Amino acid sequence: MLASDERRQLHAATARVTVETTHGEQRGTAFLIADGYALTALHVVADRHSDQPVALGPVRLWFPSASVEATLVFHDRQQDFALLRLASSVCDEAGQPVSPLPLSPPATTL
Repeated sequence: MLASDERRQLHAATARVTVETTHGEQRGTAFLIADGYALTALHVVADRHSDQPVALGPVRLWFPSASVEATLVFHDRQQDFALLRLASSVCDEAGQPVSPLPLSPPATTL
């Protein structure tokens, strides 16, 4: 079970992804994994079956405290992930930087 501060961090660092395509809006979820970078599924932002996947349209991440444009900078078609570079840092309502999610749990919780 996550402690309340861990739940707050998870909530703050999770974004809804929207991509405006010629066929309408595509949606998914992304996670802030480093300052200025988020991780999502490739099929959310691009055609993963294309030889050279590119974003299907403008990508925007909607965090609870702010929205930010993003650019596809790396992907893996087989693993279906996309690394997005954010146009700006994400801050909370108080103006403090949102902490990225840890990629592994602290040793004390294992």
